[in-house]
Amino acid sequence: MRVFIITLLLLLSTVLNAEVTVDKVVVLKLEKKLILFSGVKKVKEYSVVFGDNPKGHKQQEGDERTPE
Repeated sequence: MRVFIITLLLLLSTVLNAEVTVDKVVVLKLEKKLILFSGVKKVKEYSVVFGDNPKGHKQQEGDERTPE
């Protein structure tokens, strides 16, 4: 989870440094994609990695699920 948050912050800072305003972040868990939008325009798309057991709701720390 920490890696995911750090990656998200780095991606946002990279896009923001390019003087583009990102106002929406979409994560598609099944497709393993993170998409950044400025308005309705897709700014950037990234492949992402989740825990070994990403499906389902997060129950407890260490269950290797990614919270929604």
